Amino acid sequence: MELERAARYQHSLALLMVDIDHFKKINDTCGHLAGDEALKAVSRVCEEMVRTTDCLARLGGEEFAVLMPQTALDQASAVAERLRAAVAGLRCDLQGSVVTLTVSIGVAIAEKSGEDLSSLMQRADLAMYEAKSKGRNCVVVAPGRAAKLVA
Repeated sequence: MELERAARYQHSLALLMVDIDHFKKINDTCGHLAGDEALKAVSRVCEEMVRTTDCLARLGGEEFAVLMPQTALDQASAVAERLRAAVAGLRCDLQGSVVTLTVSIGVAIAEKSGEDLSSLMQRADLAMYEAKSKGRNCVVVAPGRAAKLVA
């Protein structure tokens, strides 16, 4: 519905894909209960960073998405960077071990030509994987669909 609304009213729409870095290591070394606590800690930070009009969702595993209506690229990038820094500042006591967390974030802006949700998610996801390949704990902005096809 938000994609349709953005296209109809020519509003910008941003999508953040957020993935907790090295989450498997947390589960493997501290246990699954600790992993659940890490997920809750990141969820709380996400809730604090997004507006009530944004849609925050856990997609599965350690991946979250934030759909941000009426949000331009510079605004979405700023939120993503604040979110990244806030998670990096967490110190979680997980089953007796103090653990620091980081996230990799991909940012994509819906194309004005009526991009579908699958395409938008794919571009944000590819940007998030690029953030992981750059060393994690960073934000990467996805190119537009046309730029991606040329590259």
